[in-house]
Amino acid sequence: MKALFGKKKTPQEQLRENQRALNRVIRELDREKQRLDNEQTKVINEIKKLAKQGQNDAVKIMAKNLVRTRTYSKKIMMTRANIQAVSLNMQTLKSTAAMVDAMKQTTRTLVRMNKQMNLPELQKILMEFEKQSQMMEMKEEMISDAMDDVFEEEADAEASDAVVQQILDELGLEIAGEVNRLPTSSDSIGVPTSGARAPNQPVPATGGPDGPSTNDENDLEERLNRLKRG
Repeated sequence: MKALFGKKKTPQEQLRENQRALNRVIRELDREKQRLDNEQTKVINEIKKLAKQGQNDAVKIMAKNLVRTRTYSKKIMMTRANIQAVSLNMQTLKSTAAMVDAMKQTTRTLVRMNKQMNLPELQKILMEFEKQSQMMEMKEEMISDAMDDVFEEEADAEASDAVVQQILDELGLEIAGEVNRLPTSSDSIGVPTSGARAPNQPVPATGGPDGPSTNDENDLEERLNRLKRG
């Protein structure tokens, strides 16, 4: 049957052909309207000419023809407007058909995508992604905590060293003051300025190498060294 009567036309092709036919009709009506306008101009000029000549009967006949021409011209304009409205409706139908065709193509695409999409596999991938993300966050927190502990230990050690050094410095100053206040070997204890020994006073021991002043100094230095080593 197709070989005998030709290929069946699609709705879009039929709409396109009908649109062309309506456009041809509109152009023909426009040409007819232009012809009638020219005819009206000629009739008006002829009426004026006959009126000047005093041919009233001919003027009446020409006036009737002018009225009929104007009426026909109005009908042509109304017909053209109706045809143009039909053409616009057909254009709307064409746009609707194009929209329906686009929706059909989109639906087919969605069907193919849904068939290709493996929902269990997608869920598995998402779960694995969430698991790996949580593991990464936990590792980052552990690394951050370890770094914080290291920096805090270093800061605490530095602060402790500063406190110990301050205490040692203070103890060193105190011990140095005590050492300076101790009598030396050249000093005499309890000896009057006149050189005579006062009564009931023992003779002081001299500050030799084994004297009490040397032992006190050694004891203080040993304590200071122990504090510094500790």
